[in-house]
Amino acid sequence: MKMMINKKALVVAGLSLVISACSTSPVKKNTAAVKNPPVKQQTRSATPNVTGNNAAQAYVGSKQIASQGIVIASTNNACVDGFNFLKGVNQAEFNDFSSSYGRINQNYTFLNVNKEIMDKDSREVLSMTLNKKLDTLCTKVQYAGFIGVKDKIKALSDI
Repeated sequence: MKMMINKKALVVAGLSLVISACSTSPVKKNTAAVKNPPVKQQTRSATPNVTGNNAAQAYVGSKQIASQGIVIASTNNACVDGFNFLKGVNQAEFNDFSSSYGRINQNYTFLNVNKEIMDKDSREVLSMTLNKKLDTLCTKVQYAGFIGVKDKIKALSDI
């Protein structure tokens, strides 16, 4: 008799487990796409925050409006960052170097379009030459930016 009750209890427990599993609804996943917040352009002041001296605060406050500008964020590409910096330091050199960069870029385009029909040696020589020219140009841009800063410092020494 006890065996019969245990079997019935076991069957009832098993059926109630199966029925309860069928009656619950599955948990739905949130399928809404994650949205990235829009990138906002920030302006920052290049002037120091002067406290305690009212005359200095007034002077800085009057000059602060003129010195505010857009801070250029890094592109994580040293050559592009060098070009962006040089544009602010020396526009004429920037234009010259930009022209050279355009010619190098045209040849990279030529290489990419024709690489399948070029022989291996020609493709390799052109690729190495373009890489060398680009590296040299980027170094010249970086140096021109350095010279621009050096000239600004020299101009400050005359004050």
